[in-house]
Amino acid sequence: MRLIAVFAVALRAPEGGALAFASASPPFVDALLAGTPSPPVTVSGRLMTPAVPPPWPAVVLLHGASGQGALDWHYAGLLTGQGYAVLAVDSFTPRVSSARSTTRRW
Repeated sequence: MRLIAVFAVALRAPEGGALAFASASPPFVDALLAGTPSPPVTVSGRLMTPAVPPPWPAVVLLHGASGQGALDWHYAGLLTGQGYAVLAVDSFTPRVSSARSTTRRW
């Protein structure tokens, strides 16, 4: 199941521009709920804008468990074609790299 959040927002980035922002990657939900500090990660995304002048309604496109793929880019194309700005967030890549170096030992 895909979750797509739709909202109006002012985004400032070049069309097709890569964006990056700080995030955290708690190893388990109990650590998150307990407020245990998590290793920082930098999450990236790509902003795609429609061919019409701004302002645009915006959609944040979140991928599934296997990361970004062709279906995500298909949705982004459909949405920009309908006049939406799309921020496609890649939260998978930095977390996979981080998980490889901090694999939990049982």
